[in-house]
Amino acid sequence: RGYWMLQNPSGVKFGYGSQANKAFWVDINVAGPKVTTTTITADTPDPSTPGQAVAVSVTVSGAGAAPTGTVAITGAYTNCTITLSGGIGSCNVVFNTAGTETLTATYNGDANYAGSSYTESHSVKYATTTTITADLPDPSAAGGTVTVSVTVSGGSGYPSGTVVITGADTNCTITLAGGSGSCDVVFSATGTFTLTATYSGDANYFRQSSEDSRGG
Repeated sequence: RGYWMLQNPSGVKFGYGSQANKAFWVDINVAGPKVTTTTITADTPDPSTPGQAVAVSVTVSGAGAAPTGTVAITGAYTNCTITLSGGIGSCNVVFNTAGTETLTATYNGDANYAGSSYTESHSVKYATTTTITADLPDPSAAGGTVTVSVTVSGGSGYPSGTVVITGADTNCTITLAGGSGSCDVVFSATGTFTLTATYSGDANYFRQSSEDSRGG
């Protein structure tokens, strides 16, 4: 707000008030940019595998017309930038290692809207291969113990967690050590059976199963 009084070149005041001696004022209101809300509406697929393209979709909303401008997606190994259309858009990012990552969508604002940001966690896991490497003895006698050995491999390092062996009359669970392990099952009758090894998955590796036929 600025306060003013007026006078002519001779110093005679004129303007506001009965004696033209009162100040008047001018208010200048500058409206700030409107507030926005940025949201990651999808990051598909989740979980993803290292090297796989992940489609990240966003919406940016605010009072009035749809915001324009760009949204930067960061937090991946290969990031991307979305150019909004009608306040929405999507682009693809890529992660190169397994783990729980954090995606950030940062809206840069435009002439009418302020910037805003949003974070979302994303899981990246290695694909796995579960293999029954042995089920001995094969064939076995009804009621006898059969030792089932498995390996689980994939990505970098060794998967952890458990493998459940099913298909026998008495099943068992393996706790992996260095990606492998074994346990004993029992078949109570004769015949041909199918053993299934189901890996539970862990923070870095996908769940997966494998089958193996055997004579009983």
